[in-house]
Amino acid sequence: MSVVLSILGAIVVLGVLIVIHELGHFGMARALGLRVDEFAVGFGPKVLSKERKGILYSLRAFPLGGFCRFHGEDEDKGEDPTAFNAQKPWKRFLVILAGAVMNIAFAYILATVTLTAWGDYAATVESVEVGSPAENAGMHQGDIIVAVNGKTAAFDFAALGEIQSADPETGVEIEVKRGDEYHTLRAKDLFDEAEGKNMIGIMINYEGRRAFTLGEALGTAWEFLVYSAKSLLNFFANILRIPNLSDHIMGPVGTISVIGQAVRSGWESIFRLALYLSLNLGIFNLLPFPGLDGARLVFVLIEMIFKKPVPREKEGLIHLVGLGLLMVFVIYVTVGDVGRLIGG
Repeated sequence: MSVVLSILGAIVVLGVLIVIHELGHFGMARALGLRVDEFAVGFGPKVLSKERKGILYSLRAFPLGGFCRFHGEDEDKGEDPTAFNAQKPWKRFLVILAGAVMNIAFAYILATVTLTAWGDYAATVESVEVGSPAENAGMHQGDIIVAVNGKTAAFDFAALGEIQSADPETGVEIEVKRGDEYHTLRAKDLFDEAEGKNMIGIMINYEGRRAFTLGEALGTAWEFLVYSAKSLLNFFANILRIPNLSDHIMGPVGTISVIGQAVRSGWESIFRLALYLSLNLGIFNLLPFPGLDGARLVFVLIEMIFKKPVPREKEGLIHLVGLGLLMVFVIYVTVGDVGRLIGG
């Protein structure tokens, strides 16, 4: 029974994130005066529906997701002046963009709430190697790493990556909390020839906790989003070079499984995972791949630059091919998901 409830909880969480995305499209369309025919929560047959001010609001049988149907969305400009494609390009651009922006904004809110409500696991120095850059900088066992080069260590993105990208000679500036006091240290001469990379010579654990005020949480959440966005874009840019790709990504089955585990773990785990998923969903949708919002934005930009839209049938065909490739990709990662579940 608990497994069933976890799966249902996972479907609800993922469905909420997709509905948040659609609310972005819906809200921007309404703000700009565009006609919306239907806003639906879920897919499939209607379970409940109510029309209000010309918009059909519906609850559908399958709760995973939702959609926003614009008036005359698939029509050419000349057929209906109130159709979506007849609207000014900048309006359509903002409406398409708003879905991903909503997901990213929601991730920011979740990150802020998570840090304010629960704090974060503290990167605590467990041991300091004798003669290491850390010891020479004055780092002690028990120090909590607060920031590296001004970047807050939180959410495991930890700014600890700054150590690897730093100039080995000038090193990094590390802020630590020792008891009730804060100290700023400078670790230099970082390059370790034996390891072939920068090392400061410490072991850390995440057994402690660090509290955040609302002001600190707002800044740290923004740092986290920027860092994560860069990491995700770098991942997508190099995706074809990654060996055994299915081992590094999850499809719907794997995502539901992980969310289910978070549901069983408690609200903090749900918030943490939801913020990652919302951010991923927002950034993924902005990729200029046919079938995604990012590609639709590209077509609108082409129309804005050349003052003429790409023929609708050609754009539709390109998106159809893209959606087909995305479905093949989903099947590929789902096979990997199932393999991992069977393998334990």
